[in-house]
Amino acid sequence: MRPALAVLALTLAAHPVQAQVLAVEIGQVGTIEPADPDPPTIPPEGGNLVGSSAQKPKRYLHLGNQIDAKYCTLFGFEFRAPNLPAPLTMPVTVQLDHPLWVRPDGRSGTRERYPNVLHQDWSYSGYHLEESWTLVPGTWTFSVMMGDTVLASQSFDLKVDPGQKFPAGGCGAPLS
Repeated sequence: MRPALAVLALTLAAHPVQAQVLAVEIGQVGTIEPADPDPPTIPPEGGNLVGSSAQKPKRYLHLGNQIDAKYCTLFGFEFRAPNLPAPLTMPVTVQLDHPLWVRPDGRSGTRERYPNVLHQDWSYSGYHLEESWTLVPGTWTFSVMMGDTVLASQSFDLKVDPGQKFPAGGCGAPLS
């Protein structure tokens, strides 16, 4: 584990003088075994090209930020605020900066934003490569944010072999 790149002063007591620094840590990072696929529970909004849904990793298949990206790969990271007293939680936004995506309808973008929750135990954020137009190589950076303040960030380097075929049964089919 490594400490977050930024910290936030948070008043956790009734008196403003009794503030403490909220430290956000990054935990495990890598590719994970995806849970059963669910449709996005949050539709695309604002400039987002895709919707999002909550996922909890079953188990990590590969640890590290170097991702051999294939269709149906799910990769991401864990984060937490160990000094945030339970059961308190804080809403945060996860911002994903990625190489240029160009959808079949012509819309394009390099950033997605979606809600998440920060608490004392591990939270998870990641991305599931389910569309050909998202299967692009380069650096993908997730930032855990409160307003405009970056609390923590994690980058991944995706390598994509050309000519991949989408699995006939979709991403819900067993992968070898």
